[in-house]
Amino acid sequence: GADLNSALAFTEIFLEKDDTYDTHPTKSKRVNAVIKGFNKAGGDSTLSNTNNTPTEYTQKNSNMSVEEYLNRGIERLNSENYNGAISDFTNAIRIKPDYASAYFNRAYSKANLKDYSGSVEDLSKVIKLLPELDPNYAVAYFNRGLSKFRLKDYYGAIADYTKAIELD
Repeated sequence: GADLNSALAFTEIFLEKDDTYDTHPTKSKRVNAVIKGFNKAGGDSTLSNTNNTPTEYTQKNSNMSVEEYLNRGIERLNSENYNGAISDFTNAIRIKPDYASAYFNRAYSKANLKDYSGSVEDLSKVIKLLPELDPNYAVAYFNRGLSKFRLKDYYGAIADYTKAIELD
């Protein structure tokens, strides 16, 4: 959330020297990296770190497309920022209520937070949205079975596993 000058302030401690055989970049290389990162974040960044994962910079933008929300959600999911991922997938679903991929990824994020009921709910929507020929259809049944198993709904888990086996 700092301005560019504040972001660059730490670089004053470094010296400009030859870094050909060194493991540490020169001051100018560090300054260029900070400027590049600051601009990549839109020049007006906020820190997003809701669950002690490595900090990531996100651009302030309330008009993101459904694909941008999905892509950022996947990045957050991959960095184990499950709450941030859920927020992005929810925004994608708000824009496109029949977006099976957003439901699928949100279900996976919820399962990682041990919200198995929420995961089952989202995967049920995926199953309703996808055609049986879609390869992810069987995966949705399998993953829903996993969440049902964790909820101790063993008969429901067996039914979903059986359907996944029938499909693939």
